[in-house]
Amino acid sequence: MVRAATSVWCAVSPQLDGLGGVYCEDAEIAEAVPADSTRPNGVRPWATDTELAIRLWKLSEELIHPSFNTN
Repeated sequence: MVRAATSVWCAVSPQLDGLGGVYCEDAEIAEAVPADSTRPNGVRPWATDTELAIRLWKLSEELIHPSFNTN
């Protein structure tokens, strides 16, 4: 159960009611940390970068060929 604890917490926690787009770790909302942080935990800036997400989505579509309208 320990490995699934964060997933279960995210699924049932009232703390997340009405929230979306958060990263969770260790059964709580993860803290944003700088890209050069030496901490093993935390959300790096590139994980929440919208432009990088769009580029990754487009590259994924090019590699697997189906196209989905995201607008």
